[in-house]
Amino acid sequence: LAPYDIIRITRSPERFTLEDIVHHVYSNAEEIGSRHNFTNDGAIVVYQAEISRRRTNGQVITEPVLVVGHEKGRGEHFRQGGAANPFGNERARKFMETAQLRGGIPVHLFVSTPGAFPYEEPLSAWREIAQNLYTMAGLSVPIVAVNIGEGGSGGAEALFMGDIRAMTGKAWHTVISPEGAGAIRNRFELPVPLDIIKEFAAEVKLTAKDNLRYGIVDKIIPEPLLGATRSDFDFFDRLHY
Repeated sequence: LAPYDIIRITRSPERFTLEDIVHHVYSNAEEIGSRHNFTNDGAIVVYQAEISRRRTNGQVITEPVLVVGHEKGRGEHFRQGGAANPFGNERARKFMETAQLRGGIPVHLFVSTPGAFPYEEPLSAWREIAQNLYTMAGLSVPIVAVNIGEGGSGGAEALFMGDIRAMTGKAWHTVISPEGAGAIRNRFELPVPLDIIKEFAAEVKLTAKDNLRYGIVDKIIPEPLLGATRSDFDFFDRLHY
């Protein structure tokens, strides 16, 4: 598959989202936080949940975790395509800090965003992204960060620092989206020709294999050739274990 084919896979309406992962991988999951508050951001979801593990001796243990990530949504529940607002990233950061204060609960981060929502001052996206990076770097709780789809620019980095960083096989991660790079090349004349977008999709080295090769991530979680869907139970088992 060409890099642009992978981008198309991550944007497919059949692709799984974080809500599917929460349903299939975790137990007793409950969404928490300012759902009815003006600071709520549909693109960022937070769950308190439990995850079960089987040790080498056969013993099954269940541990509490905090799950934080981008939710694209679908259909009438479309959530800004996963593009977080500045106050969404701030909300994610506050819950990560709370997880550490309340007994050192591990944090699982999931990235799937085309990029941050482009707010300017006084609600600046760049400031909240930088603050998230600063905070995550100082947390002592175990953090696992997984890119499960689109990984556009700083919007992805806001939730992508951890002791282990992984990508699913058909996810992508890059400093700038091919459309953004193509717009610069095309001197911001829109629409950007598709051949330019495809060219930059290859140039920016966005695939999971590229990110593993350059040391951006630690491991790749395999997916089917055309990507995992919301009913791909074998994939959810691999993600779990």
